[in-house]
Order: sequence, then structure tokens, then C-alpha cells
Amino acid sequence: GVNIVTEEMRGVQFNFIGLNYAKKGDYQLGLFTLNIADEAKHQLSFVNWSKSVNSQWGIVNAATDEAAFQVSPIFNYAGMVTNQIGFMNIAQTLEGVQLGFVNFANYSNGCQFGFFNMTVNGDVSHTSGTASKPVFTLENTTADASASKLKFFISCSHPIIGFLYG
Repeated sequence: GVNIVTEEMRGVQFNFIGLNYAKKGDYQLGLFTLNIADEAKHQLSFVNWSKSVNSQWGIVNAATDEAAFQVSPIFNYAGMVTNQIGFMNIAQTLEGVQLGFVNFANYSNGCQFGFFNMTVNGDVSHTSGTASKPVFTLENTTADASASKLKFFISCSHPIIGFLYG
């Protein structure tokens, strides 16, 4: 089926198979459903897309502006996000925690926990929660006096870090 609300939707949109759309909505629920909203409180389905959302639970979640919480076994994307849990998490701005196999943030005020974590804040950063990782090999093949530099430090204000490292 198809549920379309062109203005504000208070309550629940539910579809077993189909499409839920609301310009502004409370709850969008579906089993084999595509949920789309400009602004939503909660979305639960296979595929969820919203400009701004409080929480998304699905196979693929995307919030182009901001999301407070995203959970997916496959893929999460958000312009700005507080928390993401999934296999692959991508955020333009991370304000909280990314927990997954692959975590990427363009800018981060938060923490990343996973096998491959990357934050690009102008420079390139790579973090790893695996022992003896990451390993980098840097080779400067120029004849000038400028050498490559490596910096190692823990930079995270998350409470779990304070608990683990005192």
C-alpha cells in the first residue's frame, strides 16, 4: 500500500509492503516498506530516509541533515549524528559514538569503535580498536628536508574511555 501525508502527520503510518511518506511525521513503521519524511520522530523499516529524524531502525538508514540515533545491520548515513550502530556508519559530523565494522566521519567531536575507523578533520586520522593496529608505512621519496610526521594520542571524552583508562 501507499500512505501519503503532505503536511503534518500525528500518530502512526504503517505499511506491510509499500511506501510511507510524510512531510512531518511521528512514527513511520513498515516491514517491506520505504519510509520517507522531511522530518520524522521515529522510522522503522527496511529503508528509511529523512532530512531530520530522532531515530531510524532499518537495513539502510539515511538522514541528510541530522539524526539522533541510527541502527542498521548494513548502512547508516547522516549529515550530523549523535549515535550510529551498524556494519558501515558514515557521518559528515559525529557528535557522539559510532559503533560498527567501518566508521567514517568528516568531522568528529565523538568516538569511533570498530575495525576500521576514519575521521578527516583536514588531515587524515585512522583509529583502530584492534590490538597492534593500525600499522602505517610512510615513505618520503623527495629530496627536500621535509619529512613525514606521525602523531599518536588518545583524544576522546566519552565516559567509557575514562572508565577504561582511568
